[in-house]
Amino acid sequence: MITRKRAIGAGAAVAFVAAIAGAVTTVAASPAAAIPASQSICSMPGFEFFSDASWITMLPSRSVTTTGATTLKVSATADIGVEAANNAEVRLGWSVNGAAPVEGVFGPANFASHANSWETRTSWALINVGAGTTTVQPYIRLSAPLLSPSAHILHRCFTIEATTA
Repeated sequence: MITRKRAIGAGAAVAFVAAIAGAVTTVAASPAAAIPASQSICSMPGFEFFSDASWITMLPSRSVTTTGATTLKVSATADIGVEAANNAEVRLGWSVNGAAPVEGVFGPANFASHANSWETRTSWALINVGAGTTTVQPYIRLSAPLLSPSAHILHRCFTIEATTA
């Protein structure tokens, strides 16, 4: 048999737990930290490029400042079309602090292969850096014989995030 005192205590406990759950839900329901606009960029107009063009900037560079040794996660995504007839691929390279772009060092290098249709491609890489400001920029090039048909890139985005502090 439940006494009145015990029922009041149980009711208070239930009310307390419900209040805490509401507070936790309120805290947990808040949005995660968004990527600052200075660390991400998208561009909608596309362009055509050829195998003899070498490295082409995919998007402007972005920077992030860290207080210690950090791993940066950089990602690039784009709608790309590479004509199946030219048996080519679009290569992705990353420039760090203004250095020449390198492919296959920080992450995958094959960004798009020849296909009969356009596809959205996404790739990301991890770059270890020290304290300070680091600037990263994505580059692309068409790996194909000279005078091959071109490739096209449309909507594209680039993001840089510090994964540890």
